[in-house]
Amino acid sequence: MERASKTVSSAGGDVVDDNQERGKAASSIGSQSITSVASQESIYETMRRTRMLEPRSSNRRITKNAQFVNVLKECMLNHRWVEAGQVMKAICLEPMQMEDIIWKCGRHIMYNHPKSTQGIVSAFSLKLQRLLNQQGRLEKSVEHAFYLLSKGDLQEAYMTLREAPDLRKGLNVTKRHETEDRWETLAFLYSGLIKYAMWLESKAECSNESEYTDIQFGSQDSLAIERHADDATRSFEFLTDTAGIWDVFITKHCEILECHEKLGDASEVLHKYKDNNPKNPNAHKYLYGYLKRHNAHPNELVTVLKDLLHLVPSDELALDMCELIQNSADNASLALPFLFDMLDYACWQDDIRPWEKLADLLITVVKNNDSDGLKITKECWDSRSKWWPSYHFRSCHVITDTEQDRNLLDCKAAIATLLPAANTSTGNPFRKCAKRALKHTGAYRRLKKAIKLTKDN
Repeated sequence: MERASKTVSSAGGDVVDDNQERGKAASSIGSQSITSVASQESIYETMRRTRMLEPRSSNRRITKNAQFVNVLKECMLNHRWVEAGQVMKAICLEPMQMEDIIWKCGRHIMYNHPKSTQGIVSAFSLKLQRLLNQQGRLEKSVEHAFYLLSKGDLQEAYMTLREAPDLRKGLNVTKRHETEDRWETLAFLYSGLIKYAMWLESKAECSNESEYTDIQFGSQDSLAIERHADDATRSFEFLTDTAGIWDVFITKHCEILECHEKLGDASEVLHKYKDNNPKNPNAHKYLYGYLKRHNAHPNELVTVLKDLLHLVPSDELALDMCELIQNSADNASLALPFLFDMLDYACWQDDIRPWEKLADLLITVVKNNDSDGLKITKECWDSRSKWWPSYHFRSCHVITDTEQDRNLLDCKAAIATLLPAANTSTGNPFRKCAKRALKHTGAYRRLKKAIKLTKDN
């Protein structure tokens, strides 16, 4: 049984059938948008001759709609955009339950159709919104804004989002964090991101002009920069109290704040973002990067990095952690666990940086007979003694490491020599092969020291 919903038209207040209203709107889309890019009528006429377009009941409509979709899919997969436009025109005559296909496929057709223009796409987007509820209109506004951005039209994209439902009153964010509509939130945030892009453009233009003339404070150019920065900041500021992953927006927010020397606000934003997202590694990285840029105390940097490396032991910033510990801590051997954790991962097997640090640190610990360092080394090695030799110290690795970097082989051989119980039936062959490969080269310094230390001890 067909649904007989009624609605009041916005123009005259007459009661009309909801399906009829949708049909008129869709027909308008078909005639004014799809038809604008269709230059031939072959498929459309074929459908009419084969009675695919004749009036039908609800059950027959479902069957025929499936046929339309199959033909449309065939045209689109083969990039026959003109014919796909003709099929879409036919679908628009009876759009009930086909709104998503009309929207997604119709836009894709017009993006690729040889006779499509930005005006046709915009008209299609505007007209289709009449068929959709409020949430659907917001989603389509965001998608259309992306299309305009791909064409480089920042201002039009911004106006598309600003004129979307519930955003027409301006950038009022006092209650924005309470909304449960994700598309409303995204539309609001992306309008701020566009303002950020406008801010960058204004800055670049002022930089180019300043090569010839001085940009005065309070001038039209400086006011434009301030206006774009304020609009973008107001769009982003509610995120500090909102749970979720907002990396792209948080970084832009802090960039603007730092550029305008609002360092206290930038620090607060990043600290809150990390506290709200303790399991997001990027939240820790952004805060660390900010603190490092502004010469924070090493202890504060170490605290942030510890939280990050607890989540991602293989992160490259483990190297920064080791440098901070070696430069600031009384006991440099505290860096050993971070290096061992880092080298557990295959992505660092052939990178000389962690191997170099570990080799130098072990040589120092053994040379100085550092009891704390030896204890930490033993604790780290005990959990790895059964699998590290076959993972890192195999004889077949000697040839590969020699071809890649002889210094890398020198570091690995030195470590294999100094680690307790590494000189097993697996460890010894590796060290002997490495010694033979490096003996007549300059890359023999660390292994020579390691061998001397083991003999002395």
